[in-house]
Amino acid sequence: GLEISPIEEIKGGNLNYNLKIMNDLLNNNASRGLTNSILMNASLAFMSYGRTKDLTEGVSIAKRLLRDGVVKNWLNQVTSFFK
Repeated sequence: GLEISPIEEIKGGNLNYNLKIMNDLLNNNASRGLTNSILMNASLAFMSYGRTKDLTEGVSIAKRLLRDGVVKNWLNQVTSFFK
């Protein structure tokens, strides 16, 4: 399962700081708390949409999507489209 982390690990800040932590997340360098928060939210979305049968499966899919760079590649495509 996912471990409990201090709230400081998921706090944001100004635009530059938030961009830094997003970049850290996409490069697998984010804090454990932030990463777990994103994994849980993604898992809940997958389950709500009917893509997964439980939270464990959703966390597993979300981990793979982040680790393999799928999320980063998608975000880069979307960013390029709107430039």
